[in-house]
Amino acid sequence: MTYHLFSDTVRRAAKQHRCIWCGQAINKGDSYHDERSVYDGSIQRNRWHPECLDYARDDMRESGDQEFMPWSQDRPETKVVAGNPGMPPCRVCGGVASRQWRDGAFCGAHDTFFRK
Repeated sequence: MTYHLFSDTVRRAAKQHRCIWCGQAINKGDSYHDERSVYDGSIQRNRWHPECLDYARDDMRESGDQEFMPWSQDRPETKVVAGNPGMPPCRVCGGVASRQWRDGAFCGAHDTFFRK
């Protein structure tokens, strides 16, 4: 299986899209990743929630398996934690994460998901 990523752009949704990982809606106004790639000779355009893409990349890196069924994975659970001192610092800015998932956190300043 061959895979080549051409672009991964963070965009703000002008209309509703569907996340390739979890199948849930990316609502108008939400930040999302617009990924363009070629997989086994087929051109692909996938849209991801930021937390789904980061979770998928970590999962693929750990397992070594690059394949998954579209719309079949769970979206990482979210809960807002405003200034929770127990949260790990953001890897980009060092600030406190704004949201927490079951096994990671999200820095809203960078639309970045990172594992604990």
